[in-house]
Amino acid sequence: MALPGRSTPTKTSVRKTWVGVLAAVLAVGGVFYIIKHNGTGGVALYQLSHAPLGPTPLSWPEDHRSLVNNDSVQFPSQSPGPNYLVQLPSLVNSDSPVVRNTLYVVGGLGRTGHAGYLWAINPEKGTVRWTATVPNATFSEPIVAEGRVYLSEGNAAFPVASPSPATTPGSKRGTGPSGLYAYNAKNGKLLWQYPTQYADQAPVTVSHGHVFLLTGGRHLDVLNAKNGHLLWQARTDVYVSRSSARLIGHRAYFGGAGPLEVVALNRTHQKIAWKRPIPYATGGVDDTPLVYHQGLLYTAALTGRTGITRTNPHHFARVFAIDAQTGKIVWKRKLAEGQNPPFKETGTPMLHGQQLFVGNAINGRFVALSASTGKVLWSDNLKSPVTRPPVYVGGKILAITAGGTLYSMSAQSGAILHRHRIAHWANAYGPVLVNHTLFVTGNTGQQGFLAAIPLKSILK
Repeated sequence: MALPGRSTPTKTSVRKTWVGVLAAVLAVGGVFYIIKHNGTGGVALYQLSHAPLGPTPLSWPEDHRSLVNNDSVQFPSQSPGPNYLVQLPSLVNSDSPVVRNTLYVVGGLGRTGHAGYLWAINPEKGTVRWTATVPNATFSEPIVAEGRVYLSEGNAAFPVASPSPATTPGSKRGTGPSGLYAYNAKNGKLLWQYPTQYADQAPVTVSHGHVFLLTGGRHLDVLNAKNGHLLWQARTDVYVSRSSARLIGHRAYFGGAGPLEVVALNRTHQKIAWKRPIPYATGGVDDTPLVYHQGLLYTAALTGRTGITRTNPHHFARVFAIDAQTGKIVWKRKLAEGQNPPFKETGTPMLHGQQLFVGNAINGRFVALSASTGKVLWSDNLKSPVTRPPVYVGGKILAITAGGTLYSMSAQSGAILHRHRIAHWANAYGPVLVNHTLFVTGNTGQQGFLAAIPLKSILK
């Protein structure tokens, strides 16, 4: 297999007057701007204003930056932040971490036989610094640590046909080229490539010079971060889609499928410490990034009941709290019930203080739960599913619906403070908050977009 292509664009098309065929609508500060497709198939920048972003994180070593899934980073900064929209030549498939003043986002059609892409973007101006291409699909958030950007590759196909692979013991995920790529964060140079037989959809976790890679082939591979050499491998008894390894003490925790369960693996002995099947689960456990807080793990799942299969139209969205030491389920909470979601199967919890904030993939119900008991503290109807984790800022919760509407809510009471229609997207990612700028990504048709929005226009 040829090494993945890499290119450094000489110029990004910048348009201050938006012309062409209507694609979507961006609302910033109460003003609606028409976003238009330039028809060239390249990268286009629709710049409203550019401004310093302020200090940015030095690393982004795990999915959603931390064990609580709160993509909110704030340093002292007086800048209001930039305001622009980038139109990308393919779908986007991830949130947008910002490290050392570079923003990273992945994309592609996400199908067998279609390439995956990584874009490194100047977050203050929206211009592309470099790009990389891999042969197969990419879904995971880029992970950035110690001057390297890690990109997981692998599609969502199954090598063996099965009506319910997520619940079938022994099932594996991924066809075609799969593996992990490490790039130089400054210039996009490929540093090393680690191939695997099955899909690598989950973001890696980087810790103390080690890279933890969970695969669709039912094993955890631990690599040397500098050269990609395999240090050790352990069986997981599940395939993993997008639930990356959470490292707590001597254990790695993650959600998997085939069957659907949460797994604790002892890193010292490289053996499974415990496995906790999620009762009546039909999907979502392998896709949900775990939250950890004060001895408890939190995950979300799509569940049924006796006689309900993956293809049955009636399902339940639930959140589970699991004792990290023993694997015992401490509490569970039903969020919604209805038809099987067509895209992502679950919401992703986010924790701040003693509260767990989470939406679901079935309907627009968004809740705040007591982290210790699962009691519903407040509940809102946001009209559309929220599958990405929200962010906390200054006593407020910011959550984006799959359709591209951003809500600002009181973290204490749940009162809806503002509602902003960012764009008419089929699925939205984010939000990621860096200082006074909110970054969100989304898709319409087969076109991807990255929006940088000043926080003041959302919280005013």
